[in-house]
Amino acid sequence: MTKSESLIYFCLSFVGGICIASFFIDSIIIEILLIIIGLILIGAFYSDKSIVVIGFCFIFIALGMFLFGFNLSKIENNKLIEFNDKEVVFEGMVLNDPERGADKTQLMVDIFNHDKMVGRVLVFTDKYSLVRYGDNIRVKGVIKVPEMLDGFDYQGYLAKDQISVIVSYPSIEIIKSKNSFLGNIYDFKKVLGQRIRDNLSPNLSPILEAMILGNDQKMDKETKSKLSTSGLSHVIAISGSHIVLFSAMLFEVLLFLGLWRKQALLGSILFTLFYVFLVGMPASGVRAGIMVGLLFLAQLISRQSFNLRTLVIAASVMLLFNPLLLKFDLGFQLSFMAVL
Repeated sequence: MTKSESLIYFCLSFVGGICIASFFIDSIIIEILLIIIGLILIGAFYSDKSIVVIGFCFIFIALGMFLFGFNLSKIENNKLIEFNDKEVVFEGMVLNDPERGADKTQLMVDIFNHDKMVGRVLVFTDKYSLVRYGDNIRVKGVIKVPEMLDGFDYQGYLAKDQISVIVSYPSIEIIKSKNSFLGNIYDFKKVLGQRIRDNLSPNLSPILEAMILGNDQKMDKETKSKLSTSGLSHVIAISGSHIVLFSAMLFEVLLFLGLWRKQALLGSILFTLFYVFLVGMPASGVRAGIMVGLLFLAQLISRQSFNLRTLVIAASVMLLFNPLLLKFDLGFQLSFMAVL
């Protein structure tokens, strides 16, 4: 068994553990038993590499189950839930590029207490809000715990972003604005969006802005409804096809400009990652970005790349940082199932 094959088995075991905890059973007793079984196999059959790999697979299954339960419990047992239906005043930092829609602005705020993160809040405010990414703000409003919406698990949907409570239309005071790398990227995105709106008609610019920048907030409900009815909603959603087309064209452009092949590959990786950040890092975009990055990296070091292998590694990397995606992010599920 090669090292690359062992890595794939470990990744599949890790993803399988998260799947078991997400949809079937999440028990600390089972996790401990899996670790014990894995250690026994590794210790008793140390000379047999195949059995040793199986032993590590048991451990990685337990690791996946543990990470899912640990991350979910942090959301479900967050201290902010105790303030449900109460008016509070808190200070925090804006974590995302505010999503400005036709009638409201949506932003995520991390609350800190003595440099320790207390929790994450989803804030809805008016569409004219001047809040930017990275701003330190003071918020006064009523905290609400998300509830089921017509059978939709809204609380779980927000949990994938580590959000435990929401605050609607509070009073907001900007304490301090600061420049940052990501903030500058989001400002650049706003400039690009404004250029699109300046040079195209109001009927066309929202569609192009959604297709290129992943910003569908400027589209009216009627246009979104027509795209949904005709089955064309995927055209405006940043997906793997967008990332692949972008990276492939970029690679050819860099070659045309006179760069060596390896320089073009490295440049394509960096610019593709930049583009994924620019469009807001949707699950499908991150998945495609990781896969394209691994594909180009394999060519860069003269190694053969296998699509199924890169797909498994991409899923494992994303779930390592956020194991709740597998259960609560429909975009994550559809993206990987479509490619598979």
